[in-house]
Amino acid sequence: MRNTSVEDPNQLRPAPASASSKPTAQLAAVRAANPHAGRAPAAVEKAAGAESRPAWWGLVLILWAMVLAGLGVGAATLSGPVSNSVSIPGTESQRALDLLSSRTGANADSAIARVVFAAADGTTLATPSAKEAVQTAVKNLSELPNVRAVADPFVSRTVSADGRTAFAMGRGWSLPRP
Repeated sequence: MRNTSVEDPNQLRPAPASASSKPTAQLAAVRAANPHAGRAPAAVEKAAGAESRPAWWGLVLILWAMVLAGLGVGAATLSGPVSNSVSIPGTESQRALDLLSSRTGANADSAIARVVFAAADGTTLATPSAKEAVQTAVKNLSELPNVRAVADPFVSRTVSADGRTAFAMGRGWSLPRP
């Protein structure tokens, strides 16, 4: 360790050489070339400034770490399987769902109908008259009560590769009341 004396608090200078510590010629050349020799690098000075932060700074960091850990534990323990099923006994909607399930074995999400179109022998559904007949049928189906949507087979690409068969998907078909 080197002895230093502080004459100016902003600058450290080496203490005068004593008989026991004579600077070598090489060290003297380095100090002559660099007037800041003996000063701490800027990074060290910045790190030393971290000690001057208020005492509550560490408490704030600990509290934030505890909050983040608590959120992580809460998310892990409170998360569970999700469900889209809703059951409200005694309501008209629940009775309708129960009726649908008892008659078809399906739930309301599977209330889908497929309407199949087939071309006459030797023709395809791509002919203008066949295409117009299919589109008219799709339009008439979509106008039925309780039908939410019917997909056109030419738009939804449900026409077979040979063009002789196609089907339209309909959603929301209602069951007749008992």
